[in-house]
Amino acid sequence: MTHQSSAIQRRLAFTLVELLVVIAIIGVLVALLLPAVQAAREAARRTQCSNNLKQIGLGLHNYHDVLKTFPSGFVANSSSDGNGWGWGAFILPYIEQKSLYDALEVSKVKVPTTATTLTKTRIDAYRCPSDVGPDVNTHRGNHGTSNYAGVAGASSDGGVIDGTNNNGLFFRNSRIGMHSITDGTSNTLAVGERAYNSNPWNGAVWVGRSTGYANHLWVLWDNADHRLKGTYQWAFSSLHPGGVQFVLADGSVRFLSETIDGTTLRRLAQRNDGQVLGEF
Repeated sequence: MTHQSSAIQRRLAFTLVELLVVIAIIGVLVALLLPAVQAAREAARRTQCSNNLKQIGLGLHNYHDVLKTFPSGFVANSSSDGNGWGWGAFILPYIEQKSLYDALEVSKVKVPTTATTLTKTRIDAYRCPSDVGPDVNTHRGNHGTSNYAGVAGASSDGGVIDGTNNNGLFFRNSRIGMHSITDGTSNTLAVGERAYNSNPWNGAVWVGRSTGYANHLWVLWDNADHRLKGTYQWAFSSLHPGGVQFVLADGSVRFLSETIDGTTLRRLAQRNDGQVLGEF
């Protein structure tokens, strides 16, 4: 009986070869499933990013409903005094951040030239879940990081970013109302993504402009770059594979392919160029 039990136990045990085969099969299955799991996670992050942009779009529209204009890209006395609260600060009451808006006294005081605990606040609505940048942007005056940039318009370089004749929605002291978007709100970009690791300027901040640091408002299409996700300092950028998400002036969110035609992109960035826009 003892000999018979021992034989049964030997038959039930795995040999080393069998164990290695099982491990190899598991490894193959994991290798096959991992890309699918990663793709599912990225799809969820992209959906959350889209929801952030929808919330921003709703905040911009609510601001417009009250004040009959979209917020300024940022408010400053002149191009030489280029510091001021930006649109990301102005719409805080309309994205469930009124307590922060009141604590910052946005409507009463100038933007602080030195970062404070409040200006370092992480605002989830301004962070793309796919972006791995830190909560505080040390490249932008140590203010809270943002992954979304207002569209100032289309330009061949960044030289007009502080001017008042930009052809987009957000620039210094801009006060653009719906009536000024003659190309149509469904044909005009409002806010798009800006990844933290975009060279050479490492993303954006939500407070506006402070101590001369360019903020996330001034992301322009660069005619010389001819790419949506370019490395030029004013290029839009994203960690989503294949393109960048934008909220348009009508509040809808679109994913623009990184292979989008440059002419189409430039026309989308302008509110009043009067040009016929094709499919995008």
